[in-house]
Amino acid sequence: MLDAGTGNGALTRLMRQHGKNAYGIELSRAVLEKECPDLLSKNYVEPGILTNLPYEDNSFDLVMSSDVLEHIHPEEVDQVVKELVRVSRRHLFLSISLKGHTKASADKDDEAHRHTMLRPREWWHNIFRKHGAVVNEEMLWAMQEKDFSYVGDKLGDCRWEGKQDDGGLYEVCNVDNKWLVGKREQENLRRDRCMTNANKELEPWFFSFRKIR
Repeated sequence: MLDAGTGNGALTRLMRQHGKNAYGIELSRAVLEKECPDLLSKNYVEPGILTNLPYEDNSFDLVMSSDVLEHIHPEEVDQVVKELVRVSRRHLFLSISLKGHTKASADKDDEAHRHTMLRPREWWHNIFRKHGAVVNEEMLWAMQEKDFSYVGDKLGDCRWEGKQDDGGLYEVCNVDNKWLVGKREQENLRRDRCMTNANKELEPWFFSFRKIR
């Protein structure tokens, strides 16, 4: 498997601990040298860019990416998605943030401003379909959390995200829903989550695809 945008290499490391043939690619060599020099020295992770992945076609049974694509620039989207699909042999599984909110516990709003590519779910589905990957409905049904109980005054700080002339606008709201981020021992418990109001999907927003060509 490939972790595209591996960051500190945590997913690549975890998958290797479970006996998987996992690799990662990350834009910043400095991050890899600081956070996972052991993986870097073994060539399990490497620096590189998503618009030009250094792998042959159909190299990986599974391509994963966690909260990366919302950070790319609009002019890069087609090439990045094309490359992710190209190097996948079968499956792609991603989380893509759809929110412009920062987390409630943050003391600055910097997090939200790093999300340069906010588009609705169907827009992303269409981009992947264009490049030869269709939605894996069964996996999406199993993984994506929804909660239809959040209505009216249970919704807070609702904002319209996206672009009217490129996929349209969609509403994202904060809800009082605690969730554990990362490993249990990290005790990273967040007290709020965001939800796309039209379909009641809670973050993280998962995307699952099957390659068809």
